[in-house]
Amino acid sequence: MPPMPVSVRASIWLLIGTYALGMVVALFDRRPLPRFPGDEDHFVFAAALAGTALIAILVGALYLFIVREMTRGKNWARLTLSILLVSEAF
Repeated sequence: MPPMPVSVRASIWLLIGTYALGMVVALFDRRPLPRFPGDEDHFVFAAALAGTALIAILVGALYLFIVREMTRGKNWARLTLSILLVSEAF
């Protein structure tokens, strides 16, 4: 396999860096969490928070899997991540 071009290697490190920075920002975000009307026992809030965390973990794992496949030279991973990132902009 030919060596990875410098631009591809730089883009992979930028993708990993943005993921790590996003996790740090999410952990230390001081904005208050939204409350649901009629949530006196906090069950709905806890369930929503757990569901959100689970979805975030699954999406993060998929993102890191695609980035790892990019490092292995898989063109489908580059195309998939490009489509996903562009679709988030709209």
